[in-house]
Amino acid sequence: MTDDQQPTIGELMRRMDDLVRQIERLATAINEDRQAAIMRFVTKEVYDVRHEELARRVTDLETENTTRERAADGRKWQFIFIAITLTVPVIVNLLFSINQFMSAH
Repeated sequence: MTDDQQPTIGELMRRMDDLVRQIERLATAINEDRQAAIMRFVTKEVYDVRHEELARRVTDLETENTTRERAADGRKWQFIFIAITLTVPVIVNLLFSINQFMSAH
């Protein structure tokens, strides 16, 4: 087609169809990019909410862990107290028995 010839209606329709297909492909690509960005990135508000929730969970776990450690520490001291309570009378009786044995011989 030369510059002085006018395109036919059919040629214009074909060009319009090509243009519409290109626009549809661009719109699809933009939509896919937008969806990928949504999946990859979050807004600051969503990030802040998730960060606060995570911080709360960590605090809860630390508190639970501290409580368990305190309970284990309490049980350890109870064991030590019971051991001393039982050991002291045994040692005293043993010393008393040794003293009586030595006095008899």
